[in-house]
Amino acid sequence: MVWLWLTYLKPKDYTELSFLTVRRLPDLRTFTNCHCHLHEYGKFETVTKNAGRSRDIRNPVTKEQILNLIDENPRLGTRQISNNLGVSQSTMWRVLYEFRLYPYHVQHVQGLPSQEFT
Repeated sequence: MVWLWLTYLKPKDYTELSFLTVRRLPDLRTFTNCHCHLHEYGKFETVTKNAGRSRDIRNPVTKEQILNLIDENPRLGTRQISNNLGVSQSTMWRVLYEFRLYPYHVQHVQGLPSQEFT
């Protein structure tokens, strides 16, 4: 591990630098960690190795299964389909929105007789 040595100010120097006390300064460990990370990897970007969960759930086969289930029975809810296929409900919504399928409720309105249109 590489240590970063800092020179400390004497107490009398703090009066000259009183404007620094207003700002919130980073901790010494922040600079030490940045220096070590830069020395080890040569860059400030974080190195992610297998971070997060895999995104293979929204593959074309799953999308096709979702669309087939909706074609077979359009009255199925997203909860039922997600439980049947083993995918999350948010994945269901993303696939449906991707294919421009939006939820709606059929609204029954009062019908007008055909003679009122003429």
